[in-house]
Amino acid sequence: MSIRQEQKEQRKALILQSALDLFIRKGYGETKVADIAKAANMSMGLLFHYFDSKEKLYEELIRIGCERTKMDFDFINDSPLAIFTATVEEMIYMISTNPSAAKMFVLMENAQHLDSLSEDLKVMLAEADKLIKKSIPLIKKGQLLGEIY
Repeated sequence: MSIRQEQKEQRKALILQSALDLFIRKGYGETKVADIAKAANMSMGLLFHYFDSKEKLYEELIRIGCERTKMDFDFINDSPLAIFTATVEEMIYMISTNPSAAKMFVLMENAQHLDSLSEDLKVMLAEADKLIKKSIPLIKKGQLLGEIY
């Protein structure tokens, strides 16, 4: 990767991190593009070079959050308790190595209550929410085996 490309990636990451922090702290509606640009220490024009709008920036964060929080409970022969233990350990590792990961969970939960989300994002968030529903049969199996009370 060229130095120029690396700088562009770093700027984009800074914008995303700044926006994530502000969306969590102030909420989507109260966060202005000018706030994000100021937090990222750049002009609004430069920010718009990376993202066409606040909505597109928010959508990118949701996409990243949905991608990073995908977990699979389809371990056929593993004990339910072992699966939950591995999942929790993976989440703790993710949060300890990337502190913004916990913020992504908050952002995604808040996003589910916004009426202005595109249908694509609503579908993505619904898929991410199915993680909880997917755990129900696993919990029931664990209860039958006496591993989960």
